[in-house]
Amino acid sequence: MASQINYKLLILSCICVISISIFYFAENKELFLNFFFLPTIFAGYVYNARGGVITAFICIIFVSIMAYTEMPQLKAFLLSRIGIWGSFLIVSGYLIGALNEKISTSFIETITTLTLAMESRDPYTYGHSA
Repeated sequence: MASQINYKLLILSCICVISISIFYFAENKELFLNFFFLPTIFAGYVYNARGGVITAFICIIFVSIMAYTEMPQLKAFLLSRIGIWGSFLIVSGYLIGALNEKISTSFIETITTLTLAMESRDPYTYGHSA
């Protein structure tokens, strides 16, 4: 049996690598912090709220390590900025994931309701869609 490629994880990894590369090579790192919203929002959409929050925490840890190792003289200032930015990152990952879960359940409930409505019209087809 051939191994399955997890394309969602592959795309998420590529987005993370691109964001990290841009952040690493940029001169003014503070301007490029918003690139980390891309993998967080994508993970929230694909893997729901839990995936968005986990990705946000990974991004926050990476940026904190980069800030601590590259600019130790501005450590307190950068970490406070990272704290504010990170809280928005976590909230956005959670909200995108929660809204996606809500949309998915609403879609399934709508399909179920339409199926029951169609079945109730004809007694001959009642119960055949399950």
